[in-house]
Amino acid sequence: MKPYYIVEHEEKERSSATSKSVKNISAGGFKNININISLPKVENNNQGKRDYKKSPDYHIVFSLREDFLSSLENYAFNIPAMKNNRFALLPINEEQAAEIITKPVPGLIDKNVAKFIIQKITGKVDFELDGSPKIEVDSAILSLNLSRLFEKMKSEGKVNINSELVETYSSNIIEDYYSDAIKELPAKSVEWLEDTLINSEGRRDNRDKTTVLEQSGLTEPELHSLINETKLLRQFSYGGYLRVEFIHDVIAPVVVRHRQQRLAMKNQKKMRRRNLLLTICIAVLAIMLAVLAFSFFTTRGNSYDYNLKVEADSTINAGEDWSVKIFIIDGKDTILNKTVDKLNANVNLHLEKPLSDELIIDVDLKTGSDRFKVDNINKDLGNGNDISILLTQRYKRKVIEGVVKSDVGSKTAVGNALIIIDDQVTKTDHRGRFKLNVDERYAENLIRIIKKGYNFYEGEIDPSGVYRIKFAGDFNFYDNAAAIEKKVLDSPGRISLSGKFTDDSGASGMTHTELAVIEGEIIGFCYYDATRQNARNRFDSYFLISGTLDEHNGTFWIKLVDSVNNEEMYSGTVKDGVWRGEDYDKDVRISHFELTETSSPANRRPLSTRGMQPRTSEPRTRRALPSDIVNEVNKH
Repeated sequence: MKPYYIVEHEEKERSSATSKSVKNISAGGFKNININISLPKVENNNQGKRDYKKSPDYHIVFSLREDFLSSLENYAFNIPAMKNNRFALLPINEEQAAEIITKPVPGLIDKNVAKFIIQKITGKVDFELDGSPKIEVDSAILSLNLSRLFEKMKSEGKVNINSELVETYSSNIIEDYYSDAIKELPAKSVEWLEDTLINSEGRRDNRDKTTVLEQSGLTEPELHSLINETKLLRQFSYGGYLRVEFIHDVIAPVVVRHRQQRLAMKNQKKMRRRNLLLTICIAVLAIMLAVLAFSFFTTRGNSYDYNLKVEADSTINAGEDWSVKIFIIDGKDTILNKTVDKLNANVNLHLEKPLSDELIIDVDLKTGSDRFKVDNINKDLGNGNDISILLTQRYKRKVIEGVVKSDVGSKTAVGNALIIIDDQVTKTDHRGRFKLNVDERYAENLIRIIKKGYNFYEGEIDPSGVYRIKFAGDFNFYDNAAAIEKKVLDSPGRISLSGKFTDDSGASGMTHTELAVIEGEIIGFCYYDATRQNARNRFDSYFLISGTLDEHNGTFWIKLVDSVNNEEMYSGTVKDGVWRGEDYDKDVRISHFELTETSSPANRRPLSTRGMQPRTSEPRTRRALPSDIVNEVNKH
């Protein structure tokens, strides 16, 4: 047979029972079709060897994306003809698009409707189908438009595609396609796809197929349907693994808008809950506020009203959210310290005295700080008593990433360090990493690092991304660790525990913990088993522990400090020999642990049996800790 098309997704060599000269190429898009290419062998009289007959009866065309062209070079040495005939598929123009629309089925779409479809796709109207191409047409959007228009034509019982059908459906063809593809999916899975497979810059990203199935909540049949039926996603092989991404770049803007709408709805729900709470509080305090208001208005004399408004100019999309924190200072008086967002952009100020011309207004962008900036602050204090703040799009940004480390010890990552580059500020995570979007015109090339217990760091941005900061004063962690280790291991109140610490990403590690509880005071240390095995000095792997335990109800709080002064605060409860604790940052849990006692003092009763009965006497007076233990804890 003469093959006309081979759709390439995956290739498999298969042995043939009838002829070893037959190679079966399984087309990935047509799983049940095999294209058999027979290569008859002939004798070569000069060499006495067999060779393949050269036949002009068929040609093989390899079609692939430009970014995979380098992989084809692996075969060019053995098949030199691959380098002789190469063609680049360029974007189509309006003349070619018109042929694609009208020629496959004559009469289905006339030339005027074809031009109307091209106008809808490109947004351009200043062209004619006169044989002189002027514009480019995105073939992916064209294909999707024609496919969807054909489906609508059949569903409405029409025999051709007319301008009315195009006007009705073409404007939202991609949005409709995306909405139809995700309407049966779980909301959690849609959120994961939108947040993960489209990056913060609005471009496609990809993940390996195993990760998609484990984290997105999609089942294998659902993922198969998205790839092979609705074709919202595509999979490809890279580095020996199957990876998954959205089918085309034209989907990205639609996904970004859908994600922004979803986040805006979440913010609105939060605002409604907050407003409900405020309403309840106002109702409870209504009488008190009325009395205070009466007293205020009868004694203050004249009042001055000002209106503050924050606006976004035309460079910021209507669907984008933003919020800013505004500080207004007049002399020694703080007039305003308030967060204003897109949904609540007006603030009314009622003051006892007029604002001066020396008024200081500081605006801190909270949401969209990597994309927006303050364009203008206008103070019309003489006439309209208005203050307006205008936000605009920032210039293009460049990403600066790095990691902050201590110059002492092997456990060097420094978390919660303040990073300042240009006008951008962030903090390092628990692994010492940071990432900032900085104005690409920033030429000073300086980075500043601030961390409690360390010297202030200022220097040039290092291409390696690694910054080492020095401790301020003497560094005595190892002395403290040795002293606390000895106190705990020798203490009659020693408790040994094992279990897992889990961070906000879901990563966890087995730990070993040693505590001493003396009159409700906790001291101790813990370490990750894996870190302890690799540490040259065992103290490098230690977290020193201090805190308190209420033995009546089993509640506790503890502070963990490592060798580079990273601190973590946990609170939790003890019950039936199990310690459970959580670390919160601004009401968001960032890590937690569950530890089980493996040994404890023989005379210590489980906490679950204490505190369950009402007290029958006054609580005993707590005795002070021995001074040597207090000194060690204070030094730590």
